[in-house]
Amino acid sequence: MTSSPGDDVDDDVLCQLYEFVVCTLLIGAFGVFGLVGNATSFVVFSRQRTTDSASASAVLLLQCMAVCDSLLLVVAVAVYALPSIYPYTGHLQSIHDTLDYIIYVWPPAMILHTVTVWLTVLVSINRYVAVCRAVEEFGTTTLLRRTRIQIIVVVLLSVVYNVPRFFEHKARLTFVLILTGRR
Repeated sequence: MTSSPGDDVDDDVLCQLYEFVVCTLLIGAFGVFGLVGNATSFVVFSRQRTTDSASASAVLLLQCMAVCDSLLLVVAVAVYALPSIYPYTGHLQSIHDTLDYIIYVWPPAMILHTVTVWLTVLVSINRYVAVCRAVEEFGTTTLLRRTRIQIIVVVLLSVVYNVPRFFEHKARLTFVLILTGRR
């Protein structure tokens, strides 16, 4: 089976359409729905008044998860959805052609991803302690304070763990600039 030069053009258009549908439309739609869901969750948890420290720590963790997940969704749209618009539609060429923004968007995206994953683990541990160790933790007023410290530790460790991300794209960008003759 031989391919003609026109087949490559059709394949390029199909690839651009696929990338537009998956990255821009699907990721964009999931991002919007996720932001609406996280905003709703945050508002509901903000209005909830709790008297015991176990419930208050769970509410605090879930509010932190809603905020971090919302920030992650915004960054995901910036990393995946926006650059996929230009190849198919011809709009937002400056975002597609600019490699510099990845240096500034990718590391925070990885930090937020790590924070979101570890906050999920922290919620699981918190719920385990609240259910299975309720008698031992009953009457403990330091549970909310301990949860705040755990959240701070998760954020700090996520930042430290992802510090190398700030340098991984810089080398690639320099290499691309050298190849294209811009440097």
